[in-house]
Amino acid sequence: MAKHRRESKPRKRTTRPLWTESDEQGPAIANEPPQKAEGGWLIPAPVSSRLYQKSALGKNLTDGAILIVAEEVLFCHWHRHFPLPSKTWIEDTLRDDERLVHRAVVFEHIRSGGERLVPSSHLSLDCATSTWALRWSREKHPSNSEPCAEVRWALTEDALDWDELQQWVLEVSRTGRAAELAIIDQEMDVTMYRLEMINPTGCNNMPKRSNIEDSWQNRISHENGWFITESSSWSERSLGFDHLSGRMIREDEADWIDGVDNRITSLFDDLLQRGLIMRPGFKYGCRWRIYDDWIENTHAPWLLQMVDEASANWQGICLSVRLAEGVSKRWVCAMDSQGGAWSFLEFRRWLPGRF
Repeated sequence: MAKHRRESKPRKRTTRPLWTESDEQGPAIANEPPQKAEGGWLIPAPVSSRLYQKSALGKNLTDGAILIVAEEVLFCHWHRHFPLPSKTWIEDTLRDDERLVHRAVVFEHIRSGGERLVPSSHLSLDCATSTWALRWSREKHPSNSEPCAEVRWALTEDALDWDELQQWVLEVSRTGRAAELAIIDQEMDVTMYRLEMINPTGCNNMPKRSNIEDSWQNRISHENGWFITESSSWSERSLGFDHLSGRMIREDEADWIDGVDNRITSLFDDLLQRGLIMRPGFKYGCRWRIYDDWIENTHAPWLLQMVDEASANWQGICLSVRLAEGVSKRWVCAMDSQGGAWSFLEFRRWLPGRF
């Protein structure tokens, strides 16, 4: 059997090595290691000025020094030629801070595209409670502009709390900033998402049950829905599909027509009120694909899953979002409140420095 022949080389994965001797590519006068201080590590002037003014690293202090946190210590070590505070710093710090390396990798990943990421502990800006850091685009600086995004991160094995996640996105959206989420896997690779509460709408009129009462009386049941023998007698294009010279009606559509009261018909009604058309999403691993115009006019912009049917872990979310974007659609989770209102949380992948 012939060996598979690669057309391209696999992506080179960084091991992020640590160095303890002199840095051959570093400055002529070697940088001094950061010094332990209250709340982090201290880098004194004048070298601190370059780090803060050019790279927005650290918290600017009154004497010109900057205070950096552990993830910035590693970033400065990897990219700014700073020695670690001590030869055993990694081991000593990991004993008290097990997630340091993951946090540092996320920090480096976002900054690798030229973005300026600043831990929220450095700032006096109002931000959401669970925000870890705030992001500025490469053309902006925290000293003279507002951040464009709030960022948090999680491991792939972390629990996914849908209610808490939605609350965070709502808090961030009130500031006018983007909500961005970094997921780091067990290979130290990072996948970024941009989360947004959306208000999907279409251009169709809400179907009226009164328009289909006569046709509905003549329905014939089949394995998983109903059949209307003459499609010409069916006036609502938003419901059902033509087949066998008649009209096929799905169970969820039939329940809505019959006035059945449950969570599925509640969401179905909400989406119809918005002028949207729902079709089965089985081929895409979701409940419905959602159209904002007649099906013959457009592709479905969204794939929708109800929150209680959505994945309870980040691996499942990654799969859903990748599948949706692979067919040029957006993945949306529909979430309901105690008052019966529905909200819609959209996930998109985001690449630092790209868009």
